[in-house]
Amino acid sequence: MWFESSRFGNWNESFSDDSQAKPTSLKKQQITQSLEVPVASATPITHATDPRWILAQRTTQVMQGTVLSPEKRGRLIKLGKLLGLSPFDANVIIAIVQNKAREGQTQTLDFDSCELLSLIHPPEKRTPTKLNWFTVGVCVALLFLIETVFLLSWTQG
Repeated sequence: MWFESSRFGNWNESFSDDSQAKPTSLKKQQITQSLEVPVASATPITHATDPRWILAQRTTQVMQGTVLSPEKRGRLIKLGKLLGLSPFDANVIIAIVQNKAREGQTQTLDFDSCELLSLIHPPEKRTPTKLNWFTVGVCVALLFLIETVFLLSWTQG
């Protein structure tokens, strides 16, 4: 038959029950190793100014029991964006807090009880942006011009 003599080898051999089957090539081992999923590294929450913690606390304040309206969820996601979190991470944090509420653990939300929050990567720290000195100069010049016009109109009027 065509499948027995194909480039994939003998059809019967590929389905045989051989307990000592080994990978036939180095390429197969490389493919298998590249498909392994890396373990997520946890970044623990150590202070109350962590954006993940702020969003989790705000979510517990906004929720009514275990219910969160779509409008409030949208505001929380906007808050997460302002804190530097991605919309996906903000939604995950909200889901973690809702799950804790379903389990009745929202009143005891502390650093130790939220291991799941530490699995979310914290946002990168923002570096202060450089001042655009041209814009600062234009603003100073405009203020000087406005003051000059005001003083001239006051002294002549």
